[in-house]
Amino acid sequence: MTTTWVMCDYFDVLFLVWEGAEIDERFTIMPRGLQFTHLSGTNAATELVECVCKEAVERDTKGIVTYDSCLEALESDSRTRTTSNLKALAKIALELGLANATVSEADDLLKKNRTSAPLEQCSSWYDSAVGSFRSALGELDDDVDVASYDVRIAADDANHCEDALASGGFKVPSISIRNDYIKLYSFIGYVIIDKL
Repeated sequence: MTTTWVMCDYFDVLFLVWEGAEIDERFTIMPRGLQFTHLSGTNAATELVECVCKEAVERDTKGIVTYDSCLEALESDSRTRTTSNLKALAKIALELGLANATVSEADDLLKKNRTSAPLEQCSSWYDSAVGSFRSALGELDDDVDVASYDVRIAADDANHCEDALASGGFKVPSISIRNDYIKLYSFIGYVIIDKL
């Protein structure tokens, strides 16, 4: 049995997932007592994503995450609709972050235009962000503390890339947009992994 706590608003939600179960058993500890409910897998998944996004917004002090951007980011993967376990949701967030960082015109642009020091530096930091997502994915099952550290570093790498561009007077909107996505998925992944 896997038990996952997710802080959401003014109560705690406890998901109990048994191997092979088609639905999740859920009960909510409310300030006035104990309430038992039965949710379908899809409803539990929706509630889990909503709770994660609410917490991400509450914990974000830099304006990286909005509730809508978090929902949109996680729901862009169809597996999210049926995922009611934090580790699976963390994997989805990390895979989305990696996909957004590696399959983009920004990545191609940086690889092809390493002609100036700022672009070279940005490219190096961008590559580090990709490596951070890969490392976090690899550590997710073995060491969540390392996975948490690695996913946070991806956002730092994206910031360093932006700083390198700014230091050379470069403004490359496609790279800035991708860096924003890296920071978004990094922060969402961090919030989820922090709950494991």
